[in-house]
Amino acid sequence: MKTKYINKKKRAEKNQLFSFLLKYLWTRVIISLPSPVTGFTPFTVGFDASGSTVASPPVVSYEWDLDGDGDFDDATGVTTVYTYDPSGTYLVQLKVTDSAANEYIAFVTVIASAP
Repeated sequence: MKTKYINKKKRAEKNQLFSFLLKYLWTRVIISLPSPVTGFTPFTVGFDASGSTVASPPVVSYEWDLDGDGDFDDATGVTTVYTYDPSGTYLVQLKVTDSAANEYIAFVTVIASAP
């Protein structure tokens, strides 16, 4: 009887691991730009996250940190445009949330140089 309990427990652990792997193997958050993105100020960049997929479809929100301050408060939606001025190096982040409230983050570096 004890052996059956151990086997059921191991099977449950394997199923949980498999579910976890499936969840994260099928998840992709994509910002469609090469990294780093470089240009001269004022440097306007268009961002597109339409290639993103999540573990629990659909995507319910796209939140952008475009100015590199760590706060996802600069834009929402699949696409956005931002102008970089003054010159500097910016870590742009996208946070995608799925229907199960899982959050995924992707990033790209933007380098805006003085002309």
